[in-house]
Amino acid sequence: MNNFVRGFLVSGLMTFLIPFGLLVIWVLSTSIDEPSDADGLGFAIVYGLFGFGALGIVVGLVGGLLFMALQNGE
Repeated sequence: MNNFVRGFLVSGLMTFLIPFGLLVIWVLSTSIDEPSDADGLGFAIVYGLFGFGALGIVVGLVGGLLFMALQNGE
């Protein structure tokens, strides 16, 4: 596995998993009294998945490039 892939996986996965995991924990700990509350929490999960996924890819690309440059001594 080359340095770019390592940097991409480490930075991208950390950027995605930590905030999305916290969002899921928050949703699971919220009490649902009405169906509209459940709809809103479902939308929060879906939009969080898309938002944190895109952010994880961008940060992963930058992190991969930085890690590759640092490991190659440039």
